[in-house]
Amino acid sequence: MDFYDVTCSVVAYHTEASMLRRALKCLVNTKLRVKAVVVDNSAAPALKDAVESLGAEYVFSGENLGFGRGHNIAIRQVAQRSRFHLVLNPDVYFESGVIETLYRLMLANPDFGLMAPRVLFPDGRLQHTCRLLPTPFDLCARRFLRCTIGNAFSRRLERAECRSLDLNKALSVPFVHGCFLFLRSDALREIGGFDERIFLYMEDVDLCRRTFARFKVIYFPAVSVYHQFEKGSYANRKLMGAHIRSAFYYFQKWGWFFDVSRRRINRETLEQKGESCEKMLDLAKVGCHSADKL
Repeated sequence: MDFYDVTCSVVAYHTEASMLRRALKCLVNTKLRVKAVVVDNSAAPALKDAVESLGAEYVFSGENLGFGRGHNIAIRQVAQRSRFHLVLNPDVYFESGVIETLYRLMLANPDFGLMAPRVLFPDGRLQHTCRLLPTPFDLCARRFLRCTIGNAFSRRLERAECRSLDLNKALSVPFVHGCFLFLRSDALREIGGFDERIFLYMEDVDLCRRTFARFKVIYFPAVSVYHQFEKGSYANRKLMGAHIRSAFYYFQKWGWFFDVSRRRINRETLEQKGESCEKMLDLAKVGCHSADKL
């Protein structure tokens, strides 16, 4: 049975073939041994040729299983055969060197369970993917009140997105957006993958929180990826309903207004100074001498 440096899961749902090929080509351009699995939740297996032509494995589910359940299919299939596993959105693309850098950092820091890079819009603007654990008010205000309550909410939104921190430094955070999650495979198996009771939205918050409870979750802005981000639940009532149901389940699971650990975690996150990315990279070079090299 083959063993890989990095395995990757991508969940597609009526995804454009050109977009998916762009994401998969980023995985091919690496020195590492990488294996990708695409789980297609679409109504027809139209992406099969596009996936297999780039050496990735194609799994056609025949139904919309949801984001977390789709990724879990691939995780169970290949993550036991890798050091690290990448959860990747099909609308993400990046240059060579990103995966190698995160790989070296994770090798040198066995207490890191998850790392995430800086995420940019295609035009280069920053996406604020480094966040605190959400409160019910944060989610409601972001979705329904953002345009009506002015500066009071703007300050709260900035706090939730960690904007008071130096986002040019490496930070320990409880939640990073799930479009690109570089996970230690052992950690992923230990926490049990995604919670499949969450169909869509909030599954990344839940996964990051469970990882954060046992390992470090690191935002590392020295490397960047591009994300063609679309707020589907803002324009589609069906998706909005899925978002609301997922939020309700998440807060039932972790606590609504009296989540003591959330308060502590968020407070400690905002009190940190961060660490120089250059220093971390220098230490990783030393650490890799005692670990398997690229």
